[in-house]
Amino acid sequence: MKSSPRRFFDLIIPPQCLLCYTYLFEEDGLCADCWKKMTFLSSEAICKCCGYPFDYTVGIEILCGKCARQKPSFHQARSVFVYDDNCRELILRFKHGDAVYMVPTFTNWLSRVYKESKWEADLMIPVPLHWSRLLYRHYNQSALLIRRLKKSIGLPYAMNILVRHRRTPSQGQTLTNRFQNVKGAFMIKSKHTSIVAGKSILLVDDVYTSGATLTTCADVLLKAGAKNIFALSLARVEKHFK
Repeated sequence: MKSSPRRFFDLIIPPQCLLCYTYLFEEDGLCADCWKKMTFLSSEAICKCCGYPFDYTVGIEILCGKCARQKPSFHQARSVFVYDDNCRELILRFKHGDAVYMVPTFTNWLSRVYKESKWEADLMIPVPLHWSRLLYRHYNQSALLIRRLKKSIGLPYAMNILVRHRRTPSQGQTLTNRFQNVKGAFMIKSKHTSIVAGKSILLVDDVYTSGATLTTCADVLLKAGAKNIFALSLARVEKHFK
């Protein structure tokens, strides 16, 4: 239940839909019309490993063809919604438009997915930005999500443990190109390996595109002694790269 000061503030400046800016009666993030436009992912219509969205309900133990051929190094990955034209505007505003006011709504959704997944992580780590991109962008969107997530799921986080020490070019259009782009881009300094050793890590990013970045990060964390890796993202691209 909202506190009296919060209710009073909403009367003066009512909350708005994150997508169309319609005024809302409650802080739900989206108005009813925009909510219907978003494709929220169901746990019964995704690959049980990578979270790849299926067109229909298949149950909770089905693998996509890619994971059936070769499972990724992370244990499981889950996303809130499909990355399509409707959510793309939200993600781009958040990443490049300084729309950090979206963080509370996004973390509410991420928290719900984390709890529904019944994961038991010990530590949260954001997918890092290269220092030059961080300087240009002023913030790491994944780090902002993690700081807020701590309040809702109660997990500690560790910043600056996983480092992107090589700036990567724009990703290519094939899976091979994408993995090649991020090969050797991440590292953990030896003095920090004790922080992740033996722990289950929740790796947080904004968009799961091909899995190349999350897989490469997971490889580095596992090599440093992490027990297993869970990957949580806001959006999931609805296609497999070949």
